[in-house]
Amino acid sequence: GFILDIKSGYKFKHPIIIFNYFSGVLENKIINNSEIINMSKNSAATIIEFLIDETTGSFFKNTFKYTNIDDSASLNYFFVNKNESKNFFYDFSTVKLSTNSVYKKYIFSSGIKFNKSESTIYLNGENACSEVYSGLFINKNNHQEIKTNIQHLKPNCQSHQDIKNVLTTGSKGVFQGKVFVDQIAQKTNAYQLSKGILLDEDSEFNTKPELEIYADDVKCSHGSTSGNLDSDALFYLKARGIHEKEAIKMIVKGFLESVLKNIKNKEIADILENHFNTHIKYESRTN
Repeated sequence: GFILDIKSGYKFKHPIIIFNYFSGVLENKIINNSEIINMSKNSAATIIEFLIDETTGSFFKNTFKYTNIDDSASLNYFFVNKNESKNFFYDFSTVKLSTNSVYKKYIFSSGIKFNKSESTIYLNGENACSEVYSGLFINKNNHQEIKTNIQHLKPNCQSHQDIKNVLTTGSKGVFQGKVFVDQIAQKTNAYQLSKGILLDEDSEFNTKPELEIYADDVKCSHGSTSGNLDSDALFYLKARGIHEKEAIKMIVKGFLESVLKNIKNKEIADILENHFNTHIKYESRTN
């Protein structure tokens, strides 16, 4: 793993790129590592972790991540899977936010056979802000799970979660999101939404949104929807001469790319668009 200490007031002009590259024969191996990120006061950074798996065999990677974000510091963290992986990944993140700090996490792990991302985020200072986004195309009996525990412990804090999954070919997606609001955490604004599109009857999307609120002056909401592809949208595209296979890909891509709307860096947005182009693979039911 690694330890990254960012000094007070230092703001990175360009993203920090971390490559997790696996090669060779890793049959029945367990890989354990830790990542520690300390953001000092008034610092800012964007971190992109790429997973590139070119191994043979089957391995399990277990990761513990600890992130501390001091007063008025901000961190954008992206996880992007480059290619398909037949292996198993689990990471547990603990994030602690101080006054006026910002943490944004983006999960794009399409193509992994099994991936579970678990985060506990503590909003320990007033006006702290936490955001979690994910857009996944889950295919070929793959399993993807996101679990979050957002702890609102001070007043005037915000949290936002937007999770989107498209599932096909016997795959399974899981989202379990909990928002806890302490008694002193007045003026909390917490939003949580998960959506799933199931492209066949063999796939499954399970969600469990939770709110545990002990303050009385808050704005908290959660929602979860899942269902089949919008038949009206599909008919609209096919009526204009677009083949069903391409029409489905267009709808799926538009659905997943909606989580990119808050990304202002065009280069990062282009990377994520290429990620979707690589992993959205759907064979039309008419083929």
